Amino acid sequence: MAVVTIDSYSESNFTGYYWLKSGIPYCGQSFTGDGRVLDSVKLYLAKSGSPVLDCYARIYSHTGTYGTSSEPDTLLSTSGAINASTLGTDPTLVEFTFSGENKITLADGTYYVLVLYYNTTSTTHVVGCGADNSSPTHSGNAGYEFIPSYESASGVDLCFYVYGDKITPVIGEKYALPPFSKA
Repeated sequence: MAVVTIDSYSESNFTGYYWLKSGIPYCGQSFTGDGRVLDSVKLYLAKSGSPVLDCYARIYSHTGTYGTSSEPDTLLSTSGAINASTLGTDPTLVEFTFSGENKITLADGTYYVLVLYYNTTSTTHVVGCGADNSSPTHSGNAGYEFIPSYESASGVDLCFYVYGDKITPVIGEKYALPPFSKA
């Protein structure tokens, strides 16, 4: 099935990492749903050392103020696993896919938090999630779990893509027109 981008922030904005390690098992980014069914996400990832555990992308409901203090609330969906040993030492886009009951509908105009989860006890065999901490322009915001609490970062955005299934028109249904623009 064809997919379309629901929300994103390009890896061309990359300036550094959130390193997931002992005591910091995940980082997140708030984004907006558009009514499509979740298909996959991509994150800009790298490794340091020799991590061997599985990473997951998770979608949570949103709490806090969107764009300044977004935080994950209730877990809604978990992707298939990617083993951290397969990551490179240079950042690259890594795709996490959702299947079965994890292919949830991301309601139009509703805020969510995309989370990269990597729970390790190591401080040297770690996973880095690419971010922009210099001049982020995405409408949402990033953050990370620093056990025991989540720390929102209004001046940081993760590099990410959220993809949804392309909507197939049904004869007889009415659909909103896309916005018009001048040529």
